Amino acid sequence: MELRDEVRQRLYRAADWINVLEDLEREANALQDDSAKSVRFLELGRLCEEFVPERDRALAAYQRAWKLYPDNLEALECARSVYEELGRIEMVARLGE
Repeated sequence: MELRDEVRQRLYRAADWINVLEDLEREANALQDDSAKSVRFLELGRLCEEFVPERDRALAAYQRAWKLYPDNLEALECARSVYEELGRIEMVARLGE
């Protein structure tokens, strides 16, 4: 089962999404490989943005993904997109530097 599907199922079954998100963050932090952590945080950010609508948590996950593994430019683009939607152009510019 793909990571995204697994996480979505956990969120669907959960009564408290915040606890599930915190568990997922802990699981991501427990991974040894920064590249794998980055992928997990990217997916977590996407789910926070799309499924839960927690944009602040999504932004934190995207930024964490990019800081862990700077080659993960997809995480950076996702963060820039959210900042742009929120009208925070100064952050869009800062992340573009």
